[in-house]
Amino acid sequence: RKLGDGPSHIVFESMHEGTTDVHDREPYLTKTTDGKLLKSSTIFIRNDEGKPVGILGINFDITLMKAFERSLDAFTGTGGTGYTEPEPITKNIGDLLEDLLHECEQFVGKPAALMTKDERIRAIGYLDRRGAFLISKSSERACEFFGISKYSFYSYLNEAKAAADDK
Repeated sequence: RKLGDGPSHIVFESMHEGTTDVHDREPYLTKTTDGKLLKSSTIFIRNDEGKPVGILGINFDITLMKAFERSLDAFTGTGGTGYTEPEPITKNIGDLLEDLLHECEQFVGKPAALMTKDERIRAIGYLDRRGAFLISKSSERACEFFGISKYSFYSYLNEAKAAADDK
């Protein structure tokens, strides 16, 4: 854009709000006719009575930066897997089980000691889906973690599997 070019849609919308109630516009995106992407800001210049008499428009071409951002995201992204947190690398299988136990607390949203029966069933189902019970003696550690008996553990595991089958 150059000096004297017409205003953007944002300016017209602002002017429509009323001459005394127009507000400066924080950065917003605009696109030129030749396809350049701009980060734009609009600042209204006012006379002594507060009436807008001019506009200062600041436009910054971010086309290359956005292209770079997309390239960088394609390189570093996880392809829409839904994982937003880095997966911890554990040194031994016991640490992996402990990580999974703490993950299930985050999944349910409360510590194991405060979970209701239904929440424990959800947590145990989560652990089962994550493969926690493929680890030797993991059921014993889960019983200890949740403060339940082996009988309750297997009952909860069966309920979690049945609920998963119903879906």
